[in-house]
Amino acid sequence: MRRIWRLWPWWVGYAAGGFAALVVVLGVAGGEAFGWVGAVGGALGLAGLALRRGWVVWAGVVVLAFSTFGLLQDLVTVLGLGRPDNWPAFLTKAARVVTMLLLMGSALVVRRRAHGVCGRCGYEHADGGPVPLGFPEASTASRRVRWVAYAGAASFLPYAGAKVVFGLENRAVLAEHGGLMAELAVFGVDLTALLAALGIFLLVAMTRPWSQVWPRWVPGLAGRRVPRWLPLVPAWLGATLGPYGLLGVGYLLVFGTDALPGYVAQAGIVGFTGVGLAFAVVAWDYQRRTRPRCLTADGAAVPAR
Repeated sequence: MRRIWRLWPWWVGYAAGGFAALVVVLGVAGGEAFGWVGAVGGALGLAGLALRRGWVVWAGVVVLAFSTFGLLQDLVTVLGLGRPDNWPAFLTKAARVVTMLLLMGSALVVRRRAHGVCGRCGYEHADGGPVPLGFPEASTASRRVRWVAYAGAASFLPYAGAKVVFGLENRAVLAEHGGLMAELAVFGVDLTALLAALGIFLLVAMTRPWSQVWPRWVPGLAGRRVPRWLPLVPAWLGATLGPYGLLGVGYLLVFGTDALPGYVAQAGIVGFTGVGLAFAVVAWDYQRRTRPRCLTADGAAVPAR
């Protein structure tokens, strides 16, 4: 299995093409608006792969991103209730997300190979085989990125606090939903308040070295490398909150605060905008700082241009 993952630049294009074709078929067959958007994105991805044009593949990724609107809310529903509101719609949306990830990997490989560097790590080296990867030493984010993380966390605090109050005031209502949501309601805890607190912790943690190497206070894992996907997956999911917040800001500018009553909704607009944009910046910086390189036999490696 490890060897298969090491060979991802050789199979990611085929996998992306297969999923893109599936998304096109499902989008056309479904007939709903987001499905058609996903079909257009999948078609662009297929065209970019066929033409070996990375920018066309990225255009498909951007269009597909709009077709996954509401995914984070669906995941919260699955976590809280154990099921989504609509299984076919959820699985179709999940297929679009997988297609996006595969197309992003394919675009990266196309770009790197066009520059004559390794499609896997982006460095110039003699050995093109599936060799092990070497990871950089744990580092702290720059001061600018740290302040972005702090600002995003601060903007999300009012929403987290509002959801704590909401959970305490609506125990009976939350308990009627069942699942994890009902179990937390016994203690007056709203699931989204807990997730907001975890999001704030993750946002700040990704700027510190112990988000790359498990710290001493984690039993059994202290000193080991943290898998890159572990913080990056929730961080990029958190970044999808940004568009929600920006749409909410536009809504308030057009209709005013009277059109959106309630302290939770208003705090959510500010929090989603701030934390979503902060997650995008921090996740990109973390991805760049933790980028591995192939451990070649001769040790030669030159960064990609």
